[in-house]
Amino acid sequence: MSRADDATIVIQSLLPVSMEKSGHLDGKRMKKNKYYVAIKRVNDALKKFAQKHKGVKFFDATPLFTENHGSNLYLKKDLFMDKFHLS
Repeated sequence: MSRADDATIVIQSLLPVSMEKSGHLDGKRMKKNKYYVAIKRVNDALKKFAQKHKGVKFFDATPLFTENHGSNLYLKKDLFMDKFHLS
């Protein structure tokens, strides 16, 4: 931004991580996934930061890597080698 006043900085969200082999992240019967809870907090803070600063945008990639099964949220298994790493 110091080089170009009209520049846009994009901050991408942290990607979700599951503690469960099934890729289960969040839902009614799920015990709190400490990693996913922390990732959501960081992403919320990044989003708020971007909203407060001109020329900064927040891109939430979470919907691209997750899917709902009823009221539960899961990683899209075809996109991950395991619970952490993208394929």
